[in-house]
Amino acid sequence: MNDTERLSLSGRRWRIAPRLSPEDLGAVTDLPPLAVQLLHNRGLRGAEAIGEFVAGGMPPHDPFLMDGMEAAAGRLLRAVAGGERVCIYSDYDADGVTSCSVLTLMLRSLGLNPIAYFPDRRREGYGLNQAAIAGIAAEGVNLLISTDCGANAVAEVEAALAAGMDVIVTDHHTVITELPVAAIALNPHNPGEGYPFPDLAGVGVAYKLAEAVLLEAESPDAIEAESLLDLVALGTVADVVPLRDENRMFVLEGLRRMNAGSRPAMKALINAARLNAGEITSTDLGYRLGPRVNAAGRMDDARIAYRLLTGDDPVANDRLALELEELNRKRQQATRNVLAAAREFATANGPVFAYGDDWHPGVIGLVAGRLAEANGRPAFVASVRDGVAQGSARSPEGFSVVAALSACAHILDRHGGHPRAGGFTLAGWRLDEFAAALRELWTKAGAPSAKPVIEADCRIRPESISWDTLQLVQDLEPYGQGFPAPLFAISGLRLAERRTVGGDHSHLRPVFAGLPPDLSAIWFGGGAHVGALTPGHDYDIAFRLAKSTYQGQTRLDMLIEDVRAAG
Repeated sequence: MNDTERLSLSGRRWRIAPRLSPEDLGAVTDLPPLAVQLLHNRGLRGAEAIGEFVAGGMPPHDPFLMDGMEAAAGRLLRAVAGGERVCIYSDYDADGVTSCSVLTLMLRSLGLNPIAYFPDRRREGYGLNQAAIAGIAAEGVNLLISTDCGANAVAEVEAALAAGMDVIVTDHHTVITELPVAAIALNPHNPGEGYPFPDLAGVGVAYKLAEAVLLEAESPDAIEAESLLDLVALGTVADVVPLRDENRMFVLEGLRRMNAGSRPAMKALINAARLNAGEITSTDLGYRLGPRVNAAGRMDDARIAYRLLTGDDPVANDRLALELEELNRKRQQATRNVLAAAREFATANGPVFAYGDDWHPGVIGLVAGRLAEANGRPAFVASVRDGVAQGSARSPEGFSVVAALSACAHILDRHGGHPRAGGFTLAGWRLDEFAAALRELWTKAGAPSAKPVIEADCRIRPESISWDTLQLVQDLEPYGQGFPAPLFAISGLRLAERRTVGGDHSHLRPVFAGLPPDLSAIWFGGGAHVGALTPGHDYDIAFRLAKSTYQGQTRLDMLIEDVRAAG
């Protein structure tokens, strides 16, 4: 059997990148061959491209290259000069919360204290809504700014304009229909937009607006735009946008500032997550800090995270960070519960379409992502409450979620998103009609289903697993979407023993012969495969390298991604 056709214990195929020739590996003389291989696998080819990457990547672009930026910055500066009432209306996820925080801190430094509005996920759902706009207008707001939402909210923007408010929309979602010309729309995906980099997160667009305002502001108290980059880094990684061009610079500089301890609120968040201050990585942003900020809007109120990120009271910061910690634990349990129910809907082919009464709406996006990854097919998951279905969709490459939702617009009440992620709302009685329409679209698209694939960077020998190898991996940080953390493969390891760990025995701790004695192997979520692993047999391992500290001892970790029988 072909090596790439052998299935792993988790049912995935492995694709291991071919090793570069000795000539290519030696083309960049000041980098180790393994680093050249890793960069080549991520699209950096040749000494010039690699040299630019090592130097720090692309510098930031002029914010005024974005259409509408001059008008938006000017309108905000007039609001500052006139002491106007400004409301920032934001999405409730980590991207939205950090976007709102960036603009809030910028405006506070200029003497303006904006209102922050986050819709309730259960009652209002995603994005602008007319009832909220009416309430905001009644508070005497002159200027409404959206962050990470609003790109297609035509009726809602028209309502805000009719209520006498000026509107600035900052968003990065796919544009389906153009907003009223009276609104200022900042979005790198606007039709005809000439901004050099289209893949900003919502917080990236908000930061470009903050940057533009601060460039033009004439105030001795104005903060430096770069001081906001720790928040930008957090939102950028959490929203899983490609870490290239400006995004890479945002995360590099943001991590540097975060590790320097420049923001007390971030210290509280880091301490509550039991991370080591000064050693935060992009992986921590994506898997430890981002989920805690997200947990506020998923499980309770996004303002909990917003008050933390914009607060300067150490006692309040510690309390809010611990509150996020508890909400994150609840989010994890809710995810497990809904995922177990949704798995029952997965069929042998076609999109996964799952729904249930009163599933927690805060975790359906996470569940859709898990189902799409596990099945290699798009997944649409909805929670039905009071006759209304509120859902999220995720998809692998090859099937556009936003295009599918647009094609079903006649069935849906609301929809929007990206090619690989989206949200929708519809009447519960139309769920079966929606499912049938999605199956038809999937069939017309050529049924682009595929077995999930693991992409490994290279094979590595046991003796090459060392602290030096981990340091090489860390030197290429930050990692994220489009620039994944290195995944290594090792062949033919003899299993000595294995045991499940964790309160629910969901994790697996195997011991393999021939590995360095200071290496600790763990397979998070691998506990279900304990019966398929036999001591004395040989296995191939796909893993990442990391380090952890426990009871004052720092150890080298083999974080197992997958296991298959040795061929």
